[in-house]
Amino acid sequence: MTQTNNFPLRRLTLRILRLPRLVRIVIAALFAFAAVIVVDRVFAPTYYTSAAQSSSTISVIVGVAVYSFGWWALIGFTGEERQPSPIIGLYVLLSVILLLITLALVLGGITVTYLPSS
Repeated sequence: MTQTNNFPLRRLTLRILRLPRLVRIVIAALFAFAAVIVVDRVFAPTYYTSAAQSSSTISVIVGVAVYSFGWWALIGFTGEERQPSPIIGLYVLLSVILLLITLALVLGGITVTYLPSS
């Protein structure tokens, strides 16, 4: 298997991988939190039904899966030096999209809550 050295988002991926370990852990947690918020929004109609437990379980599973993948992609394991790769770039791109969706959901909720109802 050959490693690709030239791919879109390579510079961004390289910059993220050069950040301190604690910062990368926080970034992975933030991406996982954004994924949970988006999944929760998808399952919002089931909050007060008998399916609430299963929708919460799905949200937790998605959050743990995204965080675990983020740990592998951004932090790595003991003694492992992470190198930029297309899969890490894709993870970062999809996570930034999730963050933007989360921000839109939050701002939309604030707007609807505080707009005067006329």
